[in-house]
Amino acid sequence: MAKVKDIRVDTNSGSNYFTSPILQIRVGQEDSDQETFAVHEDLICLRSAFFKNAMNGSWIESARRLITLPEDNPHTFELYLNIIYNGCLPVIDECPKVGQFETLTTLYVLAEKLMDRETKNLVVQAMIARRNETFIPKPDCIRYLYENTPENNLGRKLFVDFIFRDLAKRCISVTEVKAWRRDMPVDFLFDFGLRMMEIHCQTRSPAFAFDDPTEYLEQDEQETSNSEGKNTKEEEEEKEEGEAMKE
Repeated sequence: MAKVKDIRVDTNSGSNYFTSPILQIRVGQEDSDQETFAVHEDLICLRSAFFKNAMNGSWIESARRLITLPEDNPHTFELYLNIIYNGCLPVIDECPKVGQFETLTTLYVLAEKLMDRETKNLVVQAMIARRNETFIPKPDCIRYLYENTPENNLGRKLFVDFIFRDLAKRCISVTEVKAWRRDMPVDFLFDFGLRMMEIHCQTRSPAFAFDDPTEYLEQDEQETSNSEGKNTKEEEEEKEEGEAMKE
């Protein structure tokens, strides 16, 4: 028997995004497949620090209410809007022309550019779901991610662990590994080497089941601050307990 799905919420919990001003976002090159999207300003500025800065600053875009993204792909931006409006990512296709990892990687890089932490975390979990279907990112995806993300980006860590897990399970051939020198970014090879050293120093090898994505998800500054404060307090308490035992 199906349960009743109650969609009622407190009157103060409703969204007024749909009454906010409309912002025009033009994506792509003029001589190709450029598209213009009409987006509710309050919604996209709440999710993206990039758009928030553009509309709050002295940029000419703020006055014109038009922001251009000439280097980005309209289809990727449409997927981005699907996430922030509908909370879903329509990328599953029985006969895909483009691999899901390529699409997800491009979307992750766009979210990085738009400074949208929440969308990056959602895409990371979609990547893990795709990985659990026994697919891994190809060298082109890894190269694109590394060329468009900063050092210590958690998406890089995720891709390194994807490849490390398959190498450990011998799902990657020696021939493929030899081709890394030609196909993989130098920074990836460096990160992969560091990861090998970290795991070598551990008493137990990680399972890499990716059941808990927490270590690949970015936290906001408040969460990070609270976590660091908690760790510091715990360390101080342990230190005090140790000194008391010595006495």
